[in-house]
Amino acid sequence: MIAQPPRKVRVTPIVLRDASRWRGVNHKFISLGIKFELAVVVDAGIRIIPKSEDNYHRIIRLFREEEVPHHTFPLPSERNIHAVIRGVHATL
Repeated sequence: MIAQPPRKVRVTPIVLRDASRWRGVNHKFISLGIKFELAVVVDAGIRIIPKSEDNYHRIIRLFREEEVPHHTFPLPSERNIHAVIRGVHATL
């Protein structure tokens, strides 16, 4: 049996709402050693795809400290799972 390579963990993108702040933000990324795979201009601003979950958290922390307008969704590993079990009474 051929061993499959491990699946790459999908990291949620972060959208920098104010594209004019990109130069300063990118300079901070370099000085702090924050790595990202891709930064693409989109209608809402600049979409940044971090290399890892650690880099995702570091970017979010930096944006909150510097009050940089941004938008993101929770990481897949941090989302709550909701299940519906049919036939079980709601009081359980």
